[in-house]
Amino acid sequence: MSMQTSVEIKGVLGGTERKFYFVNNAGLEAIFRGRTPRELFLQNVSNPGCFDIQEEDLRLNIHVKRQCSLGVAGFQAFDVDADFIQEATEKARALERKAKDNFLLKH
Repeated sequence: MSMQTSVEIKGVLGGTERKFYFVNNAGLEAIFRGRTPRELFLQNVSNPGCFDIQEEDLRLNIHVKRQCSLGVAGFQAFDVDADFIQEATEKARALERKAKDNFLLKH
């Protein structure tokens, strides 16, 4: 039962809203790899004017889900700040542990 993680980061650069969307099955750590949301955003959006953006001006939406015997389990967090990433990572790890425990009980 794989876990799908998606992160959307939105911000305004030079008067234009830019958006970065990333999906993977490896978790939040694999998306951020030690980078802040600001660093990840600026590395992945078109920014021809070399505009800067402050961390507090970014909007993060995080979705974590996995298939389970009763359907889909997971959580969503909208308009979170950078401090929430650690909390979301811990929630995702707990969800993954629960999936592994349920798998081991069935086999």
